[in-house]
Amino acid sequence: MYYIDINKNKYLCLEDYYNGRNSGKIKIKNLLNGKRLIVLNENKEIYSTENIQSLYLYPLNILDYIKYAYEKKTLMYNILNLENIDVEKLINNSIKNIEVVINKQNLKNIDKILELSKIMKSKNQYISYNMKTLDIPNELIKQISVYADYLKIKLDCFKNKCNYIQFLNKIKLIKENVNEETLIHIKGYLQIDQIVYYKKLIKDLKNIADIIQISKELIPSNCSDNPKVNTSFQEEIRELEKKNRNFISVKDLTTLYYPRFELDDRNSHKCFVWYIKPYIYGDYILPCKVNKVAKNINDWKVKDIASNNNTDNIIKYGNQCTDCASIFENDILFEIFEFYAKGYDFLLEIDEK
Repeated sequence: MYYIDINKNKYLCLEDYYNGRNSGKIKIKNLLNGKRLIVLNENKEIYSTENIQSLYLYPLNILDYIKYAYEKKTLMYNILNLENIDVEKLINNSIKNIEVVINKQNLKNIDKILELSKIMKSKNQYISYNMKTLDIPNELIKQISVYADYLKIKLDCFKNKCNYIQFLNKIKLIKENVNEETLIHIKGYLQIDQIVYYKKLIKDLKNIADIIQISKELIPSNCSDNPKVNTSFQEEIRELEKKNRNFISVKDLTTLYYPRFELDDRNSHKCFVWYIKPYIYGDYILPCKVNKVAKNINDWKVKDIASNNNTDNIIKYGNQCTDCASIFENDILFEIFEFYAKGYDFLLEIDEK
C-alpha cells in the first residue's frame, strides 16, 4: 500500500508525504489499483471514499478531476465527430487527455486523428481511443495503436467461430503495435449466448488484453420487461471473475439491462463536467451526450468551437437536467469541493497487487 499526489508522485507512507520524501512517479497502469481517495487536514484523515472509479476515469484519476473542477479548467475532450475540427485549436498545455471515438464516420478523417494524436504525444499528453469498430484496415489499426495510451474496444456479439477469429486477430495486431504502458480494455454488453466466447477470450487474450469487461445496457425505451438472467449463467460469470484477474463484470447479474434512471434528490444537480470534460461534435462543444442534448444541440451547446464565449445555455446544466451521463463525477466533486477550496491535502491510496 502507498499513496500518490496529483502529480503521481509515490509516497510509501503519510509521514513521507508530509516530509516531502517521494519515491518517484508511479506507472500509469498502477492507477487501476487505486483503492480510495483520502482527505487530510493537519495530518489527520477527515474524509475518505472508495468510490473513485479508477477504470472509468483512466488514464486520468479523481485527483485530476478535483484540481480542474476547482480551477474551472478543461481537463479533457471527448471527440464524437471531428469532421470540421481545426486540430490546432483543440490543443493547449492544460489539456491532459483527448478521447476520440473511432467509427466509420470519423475514420474518413483519419489524417486529422493521426495529426491530433501526434501533437498530443509530443506534449506528453494522453490520447485515448473509444473503438466502436475493428472493421477497419490493418494498416490503420497499426497507425492508431502506436499513439494510444488507452484503447477501449467494443465487444460485439460473435455470430460464429470465424467472426471470433477475426476479432482475436485484430486485438493481437493492436498488441503488437502499442507501447508497454498502453491499456487494452475490451468492453461488451451482457449476453447469455456469448458465455462460450467469454471463456475463449479470457484464455486466448490472457497476456494481451489488460481488461475484459462485461457490462449492461440501459433498458431500451420500447422494452417493458427487463429479462431475468438464469442462475447457472450468473454462477459461470462469477466463477470467471474469481479465476481471472483481467475479467470483470457488473455487480448485479440478475437482469439483462440496467433500469433507466432520472436525477432525484440524492443527486447534487451541480454540473462540473461541462467544462472539465466536454464533448465535441463537429463545430460544437457540448456538455454531455445524453439524448436531450444530442437531439437539441442549439438549446444545450456550450459554445461553437470558433467562439470565445460560452452560450447562455450553461445555466441549465444541472438545473434542468433530467438524467446525467456523469453522475459520479458531479456528485463526488460536489461532496468534496469545499475540502479542496480550504487547501486540505488530497491523496490517492494505491493497493499494489
